[in-house]
Amino acid sequence: MTPKLPKHWSLVSLEDCAEVNPRTHIADTTKEATFLAMGDVSETGEIIGGSTVELASIGSGYTRFQTNDVLVAKITPCFENGKGALAHGLANDIGFGSTEFHVLRAKEKVLPPFLHLITTTHRFRATGEFTMSGSAGQKRVPAEFLRSYPIQLPLRTEQARIVETISAWDATIRKTEQLIAAKRQQQEILTTKLYNLSNRQGMPARFGSVLTESSVSGTSGRDARKLSIKLYGKGVVAKDEKRVGSAQTQYFVRRAGQLVYSKLDFLNGAFGIVPEELDGYESTVDLPAFDIASGIDPRWLLGYLTRPTYYTRQVGLARGQRKARRIHSSDLLASSLHVPPFDLQQRIAEILKAMQVDIETSTRLLAALQKQKRGL
Repeated sequence: MTPKLPKHWSLVSLEDCAEVNPRTHIADTTKEATFLAMGDVSETGEIIGGSTVELASIGSGYTRFQTNDVLVAKITPCFENGKGALAHGLANDIGFGSTEFHVLRAKEKVLPPFLHLITTTHRFRATGEFTMSGSAGQKRVPAEFLRSYPIQLPLRTEQARIVETISAWDATIRKTEQLIAAKRQQQEILTTKLYNLSNRQGMPARFGSVLTESSVSGTSGRDARKLSIKLYGKGVVAKDEKRVGSAQTQYFVRRAGQLVYSKLDFLNGAFGIVPEELDGYESTVDLPAFDIASGIDPRWLLGYLTRPTYYTRQVGLARGQRKARRIHSSDLLASSLHVPPFDLQQRIAEILKAMQVDIETSTRLLAALQKQKRGL
């Protein structure tokens, strides 16, 4: 069924408004050009790298392009992930790049930024994915997909307005991303300062004085409702199991409010507090659980453990081969920390919570902007 188009719009194939993998003429006087590897373009359709090279040093077989050409990654997973760019800022307006780029050159009826915008849409990428051919890991989008891809094409004046609108959205998204990055950097700096204060005002202690290991027997790997711990302090979640576990593996019951960690991923910040909704879930001895002593704010303790400056420095506690090094609960409990007054623990926890809530609010805003852009 032919879609109903706005007035002055036309339904055309991409080939009607762009050359696909055209020849690029290079003047004899040109000595340098820009080289773009696949890693020099982003999954949001931008150039993020590149280098100026002498033409004499560029071997044969690379993809040639020029200023205002549109690059589209042809190989999986780069194509599906959105890799590509509108070529700009090229030395002498000439570029060379990965052989895994398709090149589109706009004809008179289409503006290069509008052509580039089409290639960044979910519809373009999803449709192209179904046309890929080749062996697993080496699938590529054929040039014929590009040539025949249908486009609803407005007049150039309206193309310019559409590009302007989307560009404004992109600018807002970039600013929001920068704001989130700045807030995370501020969070990291403040966390360091607060825990330095915590250490200065704290009394030396062993983890064994604030934690008591829990070993309440549960069911087996076949029957247990299992929990898992995300890396870098990202929380405790229900384990998404694809197959039934072993009936020979002993599991232990974990309770809401307990601290849990992964012996294997201690050095990657795999700590968490069991949430209410996972009360009664189970884990093996490789994910030990601990009751937290009164006078210890669990939020402060979790923040203490999930600082990269803490967990990355505990290599000396690890035992075993490099790929299977574990930090056992006995070694954690015997290690030391500084415990500040309870009211200071609470203040630190509240400050860091407020910062995290602020970051999460900005992150939700970013997700909403990105969703709105896809809708546009």
